[in-house]
Amino acid sequence: MILPITPSDLPWAHQFLEERCGIPVITRGKTYDPMEYPGFIAKDKHGSHQGLVTYRIENGECEILSLDSLSGGYGIGLVSAVKQTALAAGCWRLWLITTNDNTAAMRFYQKVGFHMVAIYRDALALSRQLKPSIPLTGQDGLPIRDEVEFEIILRELPPPAEPPAFPLRLARRTIYESEWAALYLDRVVFPDGRLIAEYHMIHTKNAVAVLVENDSGELLFEYVYRYATNRMEWEIPAGGVEKDEDILETARREVYEETGYETHSHRLIYTYNPANGNIDTRFFLVACRVGEKKADIDKGEIQSIRWMKRKEIEELIQRWELKDGFTLVGVQLWWWIKQARKEG
Repeated sequence: MILPITPSDLPWAHQFLEERCGIPVITRGKTYDPMEYPGFIAKDKHGSHQGLVTYRIENGECEILSLDSLSGGYGIGLVSAVKQTALAAGCWRLWLITTNDNTAAMRFYQKVGFHMVAIYRDALALSRQLKPSIPLTGQDGLPIRDEVEFEIILRELPPPAEPPAFPLRLARRTIYESEWAALYLDRVVFPDGRLIAEYHMIHTKNAVAVLVENDSGELLFEYVYRYATNRMEWEIPAGGVEKDEDILETARREVYEETGYETHSHRLIYTYNPANGNIDTRFFLVACRVGEKKADIDKGEIQSIRWMKRKEIEELIQRWELKDGFTLVGVQLWWWIKQARKEG
């Protein structure tokens, strides 16, 4: 028998979860107490508890948080109960996360209709920060290090009754996610009725570039090796915005860390999206004045620094030697703003 969890089942369910997987559970870097969510209990003909599944529903998706049974025959019934509940709730997707060592579970999920859709390499490093009790090795002595995502598509998402005024996201699936970058597959309907089932969206940290000016009107440049382009680049100081960090503080911090210069009189002069077709990253341009030099350059990242006059910068552009988009946009905007102030 597969039955919804009742208050009388809770003591057993809590003990079962603690013994089998531990509380809380961690999926995609988020912590959940499965006892706070609905679920189903499997019982044999004598009324003895044999298995448990818990789940949560959000934004049209149903995630199985925990699934375990004392014998294999009950797992299918527990999954079926959640699947029917998700369909009744209008969900379009049923999904779950397991770990790379759980090979028996991965075989089971595929037998009951799940597809393996993503592997999150070394995700357990973050999970152990949230739940230190997670062991380093699991079944068959395998190291527990990766998360594996499985899903069942329950139904096709219908387009809206009326065409949207702007492209409308109907659903999103995470393919890869880290503190640095993320790749999403969005289901998007456009105003002309076109439906793109897999619109690739990329997210990276927002970034700041800094136009540091001295009393002579020169700008501070860095000579940097860039792995992505495999060449040395002349650039203005720049870096990623940390979570909840003020943009002007990012500018001050990046200049000091990279060049050793203190700065002052910071002001935001422009914000833009460098590739707005499928990347949501925002770039911020900050202007400031140079202060005292209090530290050496970051030799792990910066080879050298140099103050450049406008003529030198223009010559770099004319020779096609200035390649960094952040820097090209920054200096052109800076010159335009200065010229506009003179004319105004």
